[in-house]
Amino acid sequence: MNYLSDLYSSDTLIKALKRLPSDKVQSWNEFSKQILRTCEPNLLDLKTWLRERLDTDLNPYAVSTHRTDASSIDKFNKQKFSGPRSYLLFKHKSLNTRGYNQEYKHEQQSKSSPAPTHKENPNQLVFQKPCLVCKENHSIYKCPIYYKSFQERQKVVIDNQLCHNCLRSNHKTEACSSTVLCREPSCQGKHQTSLHPVDPDQTHLVHKLNISTTPQVCFQIVKVCILGKNCSTIETFALQDTASEITLVEKPLAQRLGITGRPKLLTIQTISGKTTHNSSLVSFSVQSATDSNAEIINIPEAWIVPTGTFHCPPQVLLPEWQHLSDLGLSNVTSSDIQILIGANVPEAHIQTDTLVGDKHQPIGIKTILGWSIMGVAKPDQTNVKVSINLLCKQDTSSLETLVEQFWKTESFGVAHKFETSLSMEDRKSMHILEQSTCLINGHYEVGMLWRNPETVLPNNYQAAARRFQLLERRLTRDNHFRDMYSETLNSYIKNGYAQRLTSDEACVTTPLTWYIPHHGVTNPNKSGKVRTVFDAAATYRGTSLNSNLMTGPDLLNNLFGILIRFRLYKVAIVADVEGMFHQVRVPVRDTDALRFLWKEDILQPGPPDVYKMKVHIFGAVDSPSCANYAIKRTAKYNCNQFNSLVIETTLKDFYVDDLLKSVETPPEAVQLYKGLTKLLGNGGFRLHKWMSNSYEVLDSIIES
Repeated sequence: MNYLSDLYSSDTLIKALKRLPSDKVQSWNEFSKQILRTCEPNLLDLKTWLRERLDTDLNPYAVSTHRTDASSIDKFNKQKFSGPRSYLLFKHKSLNTRGYNQEYKHEQQSKSSPAPTHKENPNQLVFQKPCLVCKENHSIYKCPIYYKSFQERQKVVIDNQLCHNCLRSNHKTEACSSTVLCREPSCQGKHQTSLHPVDPDQTHLVHKLNISTTPQVCFQIVKVCILGKNCSTIETFALQDTASEITLVEKPLAQRLGITGRPKLLTIQTISGKTTHNSSLVSFSVQSATDSNAEIINIPEAWIVPTGTFHCPPQVLLPEWQHLSDLGLSNVTSSDIQILIGANVPEAHIQTDTLVGDKHQPIGIKTILGWSIMGVAKPDQTNVKVSINLLCKQDTSSLETLVEQFWKTESFGVAHKFETSLSMEDRKSMHILEQSTCLINGHYEVGMLWRNPETVLPNNYQAAARRFQLLERRLTRDNHFRDMYSETLNSYIKNGYAQRLTSDEACVTTPLTWYIPHHGVTNPNKSGKVRTVFDAAATYRGTSLNSNLMTGPDLLNNLFGILIRFRLYKVAIVADVEGMFHQVRVPVRDTDALRFLWKEDILQPGPPDVYKMKVHIFGAVDSPSCANYAIKRTAKYNCNQFNSLVIETTLKDFYVDDLLKSVETPPEAVQLYKGLTKLLGNGGFRLHKWMSNSYEVLDSIIES
């Protein structure tokens, strides 16, 4: 993550320590004092200390530091620790421990035994019951054997029938009154944090589930050749599992291949519990064992697992499967399988051919690795042991991840942003933008970003007519909304954004003929105005206008950069591009895909008229990219006629149609206003809604 050195940086440690609660500072000072005898502490030591503090805070037997006087302790003993089963808290004047920070040696003998005197080490707690794990006189939270491994902790809890939440034995987990939950991120389960695996990488495997009345099936098992170090090759069987996000390989096979990798912890979970193994990540190549000319597949990451991990029904070929008889397949048992290829190797799962037999017979599937079979093997069989293989990898928050997140937050907006190459779709979109854009009568014309230049759309007139009937009913009921909506759409016709088609023109259809439903959206902050939204996502016969368009490259400027630059200087100016999308024309060929139904007089009876938009619409996925490209092209094609401030402002300080800019002086802001107005006017765009914090600038804008 490029910040590994920060784990050992004293500056980073000091920054973290400044955030410690005041009641934890003394504890850290004592802990770090021990470390300073040999070396300087670092973030890894802080992690160790935090783990210890967490275990102490989760201790249900911990004594509050606020109970310091004798009367409080008497009251505490009487209410909380009365009776023969209780633990005894002796009086003392300065009890400074919240958990079990000292050894507890005095055991309460019986209810009739005389109370110990103050001389019997009054700073100690006395337990009636020893530790359930090692039988010593300390809490289970302090037992080194309990924390030895996750398996040991699970075994102790199950064998002693302890509550999974508070580790007591007098009730079940469901009836536990403790409100403390697991403190692992994204868990919050009702169990002790010590019973939650906290390994940096956890991979969960669920398998071996017995289900009755289920037919036996064949999994995809293929014979492969594994390529290891020193050109060593081994033939074995691989299970192709698209439900797994990782690849597994058995340890004996990895040893024979001579491949090793970096150590990792692997947690295998079944319906009966979890087991943790020391594993490692290795890499190797695999090829079909039946075709020496087949493509070699590289597997960059595979987990090493113990022998016998893969459980699946045996593959037994039956004579009635005539369609599979010539494939050269053999019988395979689960012990023959030494590798599981997951979905992290997608090229291994691409099907190149299939063979289908009769009903209830498995099918043959051919991939790069060869032929395999999959499907029902014995449909009449019941009470069969069924294997469900599901592997998923879950990364929990480690110290390295937390440090990385810390630095991402600290460097937000100032970290270097590496340029990423355009995708194939974005390159195709850029080619359309560059080839189709031209300036006609003072406005740019930009082609729509079709995925396929030979697109054929179904005629959806009837679907659009039904949507228009719903809109017509709403407009008929709501007079105010009808007036606003009619004014908006009729203004499109008046301004030349839309064109009414004659009856003859409406009857002519092309492969791109498409009718777009539309509806109105109101803004409570802009009363008396309705925005018409064309529903380009409306589907008909499984397709829509948007599904046939590409979104285009992301040409938006970074909003964080715009806001930071906006705060640089004293004089601020803000403006808005009027009807930005509607200032960019659409080629005549594409306008047929922008047809819509409308009546200039909505109350007039009869069918609606057919119109078509001649500009890019609000609702199409390619409109933002096309409009942004037109504005940037305006700046680049006029760069020799304007100063660098005007050009740079046009290229970098617009977020969609909003301008935010600051300059040092009012005269400079006025010159920028005049330059931007003239420059964008050359591309058919008009800036309006000017605002500034300078009256001098506002006066100049009003006068002009």
